[in-house]
Amino acid sequence: MDNSANSLGPDLNALQQDLGKLESLLTAEFDALKTQNLNWLENLLAEKEAMIGALGKQSLDSVLADLASQPDKGVELEMRWHQLTGLARRCRDLQKRNEILVERKLSVVRSALSSLVAPEAGLAIETYNRQGKLSSANRGPG
Repeated sequence: MDNSANSLGPDLNALQQDLGKLESLLTAEFDALKTQNLNWLENLLAEKEAMIGALGKQSLDSVLADLASQPDKGVELEMRWHQLTGLARRCRDLQKRNEILVERKLSVVRSALSSLVAPEAGLAIETYNRQGKLSSANRGPG
């Protein structure tokens, strides 16, 4: 970050740093999910939760006050604001990507579990008869 960025206000700087950390955490979270490293993932999730909590505590009003207090730096502030919103969008997209990966992995696990679990009593089970034709047989008492 250059000196002009540092002169734009502590709230903007803190927000940019926190969004940058969140982006890194989300990228690492994806890697942990891909490699199924649950210990690493658990640590990352705790860090991510703390980071999101910190971002939630930052007041948008104070960030906007930072922007409004420096009208002579309008173009510079506008560029900075676009950087911040772009970074926030990247974080949102990374979070969505991670959610999709988790949902896909859960779907695979659910599918595997459903194939291992015996069907409930009374449900029809398709089997082959002696002639090699598919037939339904009800399981259950009787």
